[in-house]
Amino acid sequence: MKKRIILICSLASSLAYSQVGIKTPNPTNTLDVNGTARIRQVDSGLEEKALTPLYTDANNVVVKIPSTGNHTVTTNSVTIAAGSTGQLISNLAPGVYKVTVIVGNGCANTATAEFLIHYYPNKNAPNNYYYGLNGQSGFLTRSISNNYNPTFTRASNSNIKVTWTGVEVCESGGDSTGFNYSLIVNASTISLVNNGNIASVYRINAARLD
Repeated sequence: MKKRIILICSLASSLAYSQVGIKTPNPTNTLDVNGTARIRQVDSGLEEKALTPLYTDANNVVVKIPSTGNHTVTTNSVTIAAGSTGQLISNLAPGVYKVTVIVGNGCANTATAEFLIHYYPNKNAPNNYYYGLNGQSGFLTRSISNNYNPTFTRASNSNIKVTWTGVEVCESGGDSTGFNYSLIVNASTISLVNNGNIASVYRINAARLD
């Protein structure tokens, strides 16, 4: 019995500090799988957190891009009352982002607007940052007018008012101002002011470009 215990402990110790190969006798990484892999359960990422996709390099080793690279995505969904301000994203890492804001109402209308956000450190003062945003484009479905695009009005370098015209009056209580809002960037935080007349759910995706 003692011999079995010693053998099991030795094997466990060996596995803890060696490389394991599946369908390969000569593993070259901690876990080396010669074939496909399946994960039966994948948990959802936390809201407001940046998610980094996994890739494979030239040797098919799984890697993720550096924290300063592109393709990281931050997403969140927040309900904001009429006339109120809500925080969409916090702790945003410095970089350049393409941001999409989506809002809908009870009449199946949807408004989507795109922005570019710059958030860079000052080379001469590393503890200080430059930040700002710019409205790019947008689209409104089921509009009763021919103007399907938003109007971007810059209140400051980091505050843009977004106005949609031709929005249908909806049974949910929304009127023609229902989709209007202001997007605000303050260093690592993105906030939104609901300029409409009813509470709305705002969804945001921030994809890092640099």
